[in-house]
Amino acid sequence: MSIRFRFSSIISLVLLLGCTLACKKQESEDFIAEKTKSYSASYAWECASGTDCQDVFQVELEKGAKVSFTVNSVSEGSVAQIALYLPGTALGSTNLFTMSSKERRCTAGASCKDYIAGEVVNDFVVPQNGIYLFAITREWGTSCGGTGTYQLGLKSNQNFSVVKQTAEDSPSKATGFECVK
Repeated sequence: MSIRFRFSSIISLVLLLGCTLACKKQESEDFIAEKTKSYSASYAWECASGTDCQDVFQVELEKGAKVSFTVNSVSEGSVAQIALYLPGTALGSTNLFTMSSKERRCTAGASCKDYIAGEVVNDFVVPQNGIYLFAITREWGTSCGGTGTYQLGLKSNQNFSVVKQTAEDSPSKATGFECVK
């Protein structure tokens, strides 16, 4: 083996290891948002025919925090429902907003065009530290068509982070909806 070949191999190995470590670090930074007391972003649904579809977000919350969950600016023709699940709890199990397997929907209307206000839960007190699943569902039966948009808003008196979106336009596992204030 020549010295040039060994040196070239060593440089390649160093570059490969360096890139691997940097890439892993960058990947984890892409998923974990900085701690904040307020988060707002626009999202969209594109549901399969006949399906209540949902977007699901992992949100890291601290015990005792008072958090307001807002889904508003819902596009005309879409009907939104929301659910929050304890850390380690599966979608479709007990929704902390209703204390049942049903999603929360309190907005009512005579037609699908009457639901643009969306859903709000103010000052929800977080029961334990951890990463919660927050689901925003577009209910098929009352909505018109299969697509829509909404604005997601979270505000808290303590820092939190939106870790990542874990599902986009996935079928909801909830057993319907109810209004629990």
